Amino acid sequence: MKILGFCNLKGGVGKTTACQNIAAALAILGRKIAVIDMDPQSNLSAGFGITPSSDEPQVFDLLSGDMSWDEVIIRKENIDIVPSSLNIVMAELNHDGPISDDTVLREALSQIESDRYDYILLDSPPQLGVFTRNVLTACDNIIVPMDGGYYSLLGLQLLNSSLPVFRERLNPDLAITGILMTNYNARLYIARQIYEEVKENFSDVLFETCINQNVSLIEASRMGLSIFAYSPRSRGAKCYKEAAIELLKRLEGENFITDDTDSGQESPDLKQKIIDMISDSQKDMWAAMLGAVSEISCAKLDIDSLKSEFDSADRDRFTFYVLTEEGGNLAPVMNNTQINESIKIALRWDENGSAQVYM
Repeated sequence: MKILGFCNLKGGVGKTTACQNIAAALAILGRKIAVIDMDPQSNLSAGFGITPSSDEPQVFDLLSGDMSWDEVIIRKENIDIVPSSLNIVMAELNHDGPISDDTVLREALSQIESDRYDYILLDSPPQLGVFTRNVLTACDNIIVPMDGGYYSLLGLQLLNSSLPVFRERLNPDLAITGILMTNYNARLYIARQIYEEVKENFSDVLFETCINQNVSLIEASRMGLSIFAYSPRSRGAKCYKEAAIELLKRLEGENFITDDTDSGQESPDLKQKIIDMISDSQKDMWAAMLGAVSEISCAKLDIDSLKSEFDSADRDRFTFYVLTEEGGNLAPVMNNTQINESIKIALRWDENGSAQVYM
């Protein structure tokens, strides 16, 4: 089990979006993944459609020792998520409180079975407070997302200059494993200039993949979904999948193995496989409907994740259908009680001309 910390001491550089979508991509590529929202702004939690109230389990309860790991996690998109909220701001102000120490996160993570996850991803605030210090103490590898702006470069430089202190005092193996350019627009001179400066000084860790500007990434966050759940064929999904593969090659070597069954790649027989599963009375209708779909992708069926996706989906755009073990028809989903263990396959129909199949 490796711990990956997503850090940049400048805000607004796409750090949380990168953490969320790298996590989703790694899960799609067959890895067992968890994420922890260590930012009081709780944008990572919101990005997964989670907004815990003050009395609901969250990261403070884990760090303070009041709750166990299994009591605080919420499962979405095949990822275990520990959410956050603004309530933990008070913890940073209380220097004698239960999470004032820089090692409490590391101690909490040490209680997790080493084979339960392949990777745990940590999202941190954009300043070197107690929560970021806990991330830097707990993680094995640092990923630094940064956009094409000058201030994000300063954030990288400040973070890099602070690492020797952490290596000496708390985490001797701490190192930057990757620098990922986000919201990148190669047409902008300043973005190209920043990229070249990072390449000159950090060429050994700069990702070859850049996350290009893509409106679907913004839309996905607003819907409480990863880019893969929202628009698996978008340019944003393609970029993040490539970045995740590049990361795995660095962490696992060139001969890494991926379980890519739900990576958004279309199987040439997928449409026919769906048609073969439904009753004769529906075959012609669905053959025509699926024939009109421009993009179709496949994901593993996870009931809890599918329920969450249904609850947060834009009903004007997406329609969900399910095929149960008992019935032979793809029936439209009207409420999430229809999403249960009897489902054989599910389909999310996008009015814009794509479909996602869960099997």
